[in-house]
Amino acid sequence: MPARTITLEEMQENEEFMLRAEGTPEDSLHFKNQSFLYDHRDHLCVELTISGEPIFLRSGIRIDRQYMDKEDTSRREKQPYALKENCAFMQLNCTAYMNQKEGVLAKRKIIAIGSRLFILMDEFYPVGIHMYEQIFQFSKSNAVLISGNHIHYEGEKICMDMHYMSGDMSSDGSISMIQGGLDAGGGVMTDAVSVKKEGGAFRSLLSVLHCYEKGPAPGIEIRKLVPESFKKGTMNDQQVEALEITMGEKRYIVSISHLDVLESADLFRVGDCNGFGNVLFFEASSEEKRPIVLR
Repeated sequence: MPARTITLEEMQENEEFMLRAEGTPEDSLHFKNQSFLYDHRDHLCVELTISGEPIFLRSGIRIDRQYMDKEDTSRREKQPYALKENCAFMQLNCTAYMNQKEGVLAKRKIIAIGSRLFILMDEFYPVGIHMYEQIFQFSKSNAVLISGNHIHYEGEKICMDMHYMSGDMSSDGSISMIQGGLDAGGGVMTDAVSVKKEGGAFRSLLSVLHCYEKGPAPGIEIRKLVPESFKKGTMNDQQVEALEITMGEKRYIVSISHLDVLESADLFRVGDCNGFGNVLFFEASSEEKRPIVLR
């Protein structure tokens, strides 16, 4: 597992999480329901800092190109989170878009493997047809390149590669400029990328974020796996999504179920690993291949 030990703190009555890594300069991920920037009202936002350098000013969602002026004031349920063996899981729900005729429940799930490798899963449970959008605003301008399902960000000392793993995920390939607001230095214009998906049924957006020191990009291979339940047979992307991530001699397998479809006694297989649980992490390069149950 990654060398820097991480901590996970629940904040503001379970409406925010803060993940940090030991040592300086700091690695941190701040995850909250409301936007960090005063003039943007998107939800389920992430602020990411690696080695003391800001990467994301925000990474949030909006639906039907609407920003909800009213704060999400619905009853909040206890949101799941876990920290086990330097691997963390966080989830927040957004009900702000449910207060309309054809509403949407949005969920964002994040798995952190150490402090520099993240799996980001957005889930949308709608009534009617909607346009779902992820907005990634970076801390710099002229720092982003888009190639197919891959976004590369190059900062002063840190680079980040974002790999989209949802087959029908689409970006128009453009890099727009969004005013950063107070948190970006009083109106500095920075790069922003949006990814959209339309539909009238359950939708998910899955991506992998890999951060590293500036220089030659370390090798990483990512592929989707098809989980097999011993009770229910082959699981599709509407039920469970799984990834295999290979970095040098390390190989990780992660599975995330939607709507917690897996029962506590439902043994299933993903790749060459077996386990129980709705969110699982395996260090598949180890002999034991022991599952870490995060949910």
